[in-house]
Amino acid sequence: MKKIYWRPSGVSRSMMLMMSALAIVGMIAVESFKTKNRQRMYDEKLKAAQLMSQSMSALAERRAAVAGHIDLEDDPTRSGMIGALMSDITSTSGHLQAKQTTVNPNWAAVMVDLYRRAKLKAGDTIAVGLSGSFPALNLATYAAAEAMELKVVSITGVSSSMWGANLPEFTWLDMERHLLDRKILRTRSVAATLGGVGDNARGVSPKGRALLKAAVERSGLPLITSKSEDEGLEERMEIYRRSANGAEIKAYVNVGGNTLSVGSLVGKRLYSEGLNLHPSAGALSVDCVMTRFAKEDIPVIHMIRVDQLAERYGLPLAPRVMPKAGEGTIFLKAEYNISLVVGVIAALLGLLYVFMKSDVGYRIFHSGDLKEGAKPPAPMV
Repeated sequence: MKKIYWRPSGVSRSMMLMMSALAIVGMIAVESFKTKNRQRMYDEKLKAAQLMSQSMSALAERRAAVAGHIDLEDDPTRSGMIGALMSDITSTSGHLQAKQTTVNPNWAAVMVDLYRRAKLKAGDTIAVGLSGSFPALNLATYAAAEAMELKVVSITGVSSSMWGANLPEFTWLDMERHLLDRKILRTRSVAATLGGVGDNARGVSPKGRALLKAAVERSGLPLITSKSEDEGLEERMEIYRRSANGAEIKAYVNVGGNTLSVGSLVGKRLYSEGLNLHPSAGALSVDCVMTRFAKEDIPVIHMIRVDQLAERYGLPLAPRVMPKAGEGTIFLKAEYNISLVVGVIAALLGLLYVFMKSDVGYRIFHSGDLKEGAKPPAPMV
């Protein structure tokens, strides 16, 4: 059997070099002239980010009024979302960089994207478990839900880790209430716990526990006071179902590391950050609110390991200047210009045919030879 080679015998080295150069020029053009395309749900993402930005501005003003000056070393963007290193209502350790990273209105756009991936749509009901540890992410959760017209059933554990909403006079419940009174947000919790270890602030001083109870009392919300974690878990699930008013809960969102929400440190680690559609068997073995919803095939969104999530969505780590709403690849992403790509490929294929398969290229490059009776190229056999 004869072997057929793809290169015609008469193709010159100059023609091959020319085609190589044209291919390189085409590749450079494709790489250089990318277009910035709006990502899915751009309008909802921008609306959510703008709402979060407005909310943070209002809270920064309120925080200065009720809790004094903002420490610019800890909170360089003057967001008002960064609390103190320690306070009477601080329940556990925390990482300052993670808290600073969340101070960005575009986290609300990230939440919109996570809701979209969970297949949520306007009118759907979601259950939410919050703590005081990441007030900015709490805000992003609410802002995104309102931008997408979702109904939220939220329970808050009031205590906080370091640098969270751990100022006794300015807890997350106080923030919620202020935004509601200002008619900036309409979403707020339906119930509260003391949070912390055991969801009952074990380890917090008696003074701290009294301050937490006072914060719940100021909010006017019912305080969940269960005798055990099992009882508290049952009560949380019952409140979610009852407050949904018969609607099917379509997703569960956890922000931070509330004991009953994530199953303490074990569940916190076993669930992946972001959207969990099919949690591992290990994660499902931990009894907690996330697991109970996950076992019903309800999507679970786990807002933890902030640095990894920020890198995944192109958000800056611990920004020193407040990012503007609408910035980043979550909104606009540089992508290949499909028309240009198709045009370059078509041009290269056409030129390949002209210069290497037909006799046109040969005639151009070897016109002198043809005058002496040379023949155009033929396939090698």
